Amino acid sequence: MIEAIRPAGLANQKGPRIQAVLRQISAERGSLDLGFLREMPAEQVQGWLLRFNGVGLKTASIVMQFSLGIPAFPVDTHIYRVSGRIGLRPEKMTADQAHPHLAGLFPPE
Repeated sequence: MIEAIRPAGLANQKGPRIQAVLRQISAERGSLDLGFLREMPAEQVQGWLLRFNGVGLKTASIVMQFSLGIPAFPVDTHIYRVSGRIGLRPEKMTADQAHPHLAGLFPPE
């Protein structure tokens, strides 16, 4: 697992966290299928994902958007920096505050 994610960086930290989350999901749900989340409101899905240690707003948004097809706006370091430089968010806004702010500016079609 760690070698598979090494190109993304911080593999020694992320690998064990990812494995722990996968074990916890398997223990709770009996499998790694997250399809049941598609039936829940986006806010509940986000809350369900955020309860896992190591899962933050960016990771939850990525899982929602790309794995579940639930509209979300992942904000990584680059989006955060550029959105500040071009005035899409207030300068003093934190990255966590930028997620709902930017999502509000670009509602799903």
